[in-house]
Amino acid sequence: NATISYNITDPSPVYLTVYAHDHFYYLDTVNIASSGSYVTFTGINSINGGHNNGEINAACSYQISVEVANFGNQNAGNVKGILTSNDPNISINQDTLLFGNVNANDTVASTNSCQFSIANGVEDNYSIPVTLTCFDQNDSNWTSNFSIIVNSPQLSIYTIGGPDEIHAGDNFYLWPRLENLGSGSGYNLDLTLRTTDNYVTVIDSTESGGSIQPGGLVWIGQDSAFNLQISAGCPEPHWVDVELEVLMDGGMQFVDTITFSIGQIAFMEDFESGGTGWTYSGSSCWHLTSRKYHSSNHSMFSGNESGDYSPNLSEARAITPTLQVGPGDTMSFWHWYEIEDDGQGWDGCRIEISTDGGSSWNALYPLEGYDNNWYYNPADSIYTGNQTAWEQNHVVFDIQEEVKICWRFDTDGYVEFEGYYFDDVMVTGGTGFNSVEEEQQNPPVINSYQFSLQPVFPNPIASKAIIAYSVGAEGPV
Repeated sequence: NATISYNITDPSPVYLTVYAHDHFYYLDTVNIASSGSYVTFTGINSINGGHNNGEINAACSYQISVEVANFGNQNAGNVKGILTSNDPNISINQDTLLFGNVNANDTVASTNSCQFSIANGVEDNYSIPVTLTCFDQNDSNWTSNFSIIVNSPQLSIYTIGGPDEIHAGDNFYLWPRLENLGSGSGYNLDLTLRTTDNYVTVIDSTESGGSIQPGGLVWIGQDSAFNLQISAGCPEPHWVDVELEVLMDGGMQFVDTITFSIGQIAFMEDFESGGTGWTYSGSSCWHLTSRKYHSSNHSMFSGNESGDYSPNLSEARAITPTLQVGPGDTMSFWHWYEIEDDGQGWDGCRIEISTDGGSSWNALYPLEGYDNNWYYNPADSIYTGNQTAWEQNHVVFDIQEEVKICWRFDTDGYVEFEGYYFDDVMVTGGTGFNSVEEEQQNPPVINSYQFSLQPVFPNPIASKAIIAYSVGAEGPV
């Protein structure tokens, strides 16, 4: 047996949790009675109105009935409740609820409903605080609080239909597929496509998408798609931004900027023509070689023609000519290497990008991932160890810039191996439609993943807990 001393300020349920080592926990609810009567809110009995979809949507009116319970030891007669809120997103039009007699330890639903309206443009999962003040025939009063949660659509572009390639003079159709990531439905979707680009004319600029349920998809099909015309005088390559606006009932607005390219952007280097336009910086080690290659008969190599690479190489870079890349473009290359690692990342090579002509560099992360982190500063990811069969790696760009790409090689002063080779570098454009920049208003889109930890067993744990996770590609978590 155990005795717990606890100061009760309000006669309401107390939640009791009992833990024991190497056992599941035990949960129970203890109802604390008040001397006299004590009437308080216990739950919403029913909500009707709006679109009759079980949701609370913006710009809709509703009727609500609630339940109250008497946690006292005496009956309460002729109980009524007044519903109030200071939140500007709700207007309570009929505020009085009637409960009649609420006996001790009894729960009663109101015999009538209050009426309220939700304002335009309220974001998804917005919580509106509401106060219920109850009175009885003896002028006793009790105050309790609860929340009304608003359900709103959160749209995102799930995919975009369109031609794989777009060129000057083309006439084509764009058809987006929308996804609703919110908890509320979107009604009467009106879509408008517009652009300020002088080389692009939006011929059919408005479409309708009906409605979209939470978790649902709406496809603006080819039979009702946006029609665009590219000027015959449009230069290639050329990047175009078009704005997609979606308006819905309840003042919901969603805006995306869709980026697509006119003409394919491409770069190819197989090092069979002398590596024209390539430059080098830092320690001297990079050069064309025929010692190993992926396709006949040359590759770029950081090492010596006989023996192993040199010690103490610092920021040795082989740098591409200036490239124009856009969102969704992919760089592929083949590589082969033998580099000192020993599990510590002593020596290594990594790929970097510069958007300022080579004045500063930032790491690029291939889809296939790196092998280890460099032992020295900056302790970032590197190719290291042994990859003695030619392997293709890929980098996908998410920017629209003129850039330079480099392969950076660093070594310490101790053990050396053969070195790093790369060959057959290619940058290819994605499909015509390859980027969406989301700018949703009322409500905003939150691009994140949410995780939660569930109760562990045994509880309490004996010493420590290990939380393990994995991600699909290297990057910040």
